[in-house]
Amino acid sequence: MRSSKYTVVNVGVGAVNPAPLVPASPNRVALMVAPSDATNPFYITPDPTAPALVGIRVAAATGPLTLRIEEFGDIVQNAWYAGSWTAAQLVAVLDVTDDARRRT
Repeated sequence: MRSSKYTVVNVGVGAVNPAPLVPASPNRVALMVAPSDATNPFYITPDPTAPALVGIRVAAATGPLTLRIEEFGDIVQNAWYAGSWTAAQLVAVLDVTDDARRRT
């Protein structure tokens, strides 16, 4: 059975470590992230110790970033973090899970 969870995460400015977006989940099949209230870019990474400007860049101009397990493999199931250097902002997160899916 598939289910989705929508959350909004506050990402701080120039944090030493990025803010947690979602915990690891062996059932995750897709993750979508997008700026919720700002036009400034932010960066996502599975590395909780990454600096603010390291990771996958996400910006309003490029639309939401969607990571699907079919395209990117099991890395989608990792915990994900976000950081911003230019301004604090809210990040919209859609976490899609499937109870039938298990990481081996």
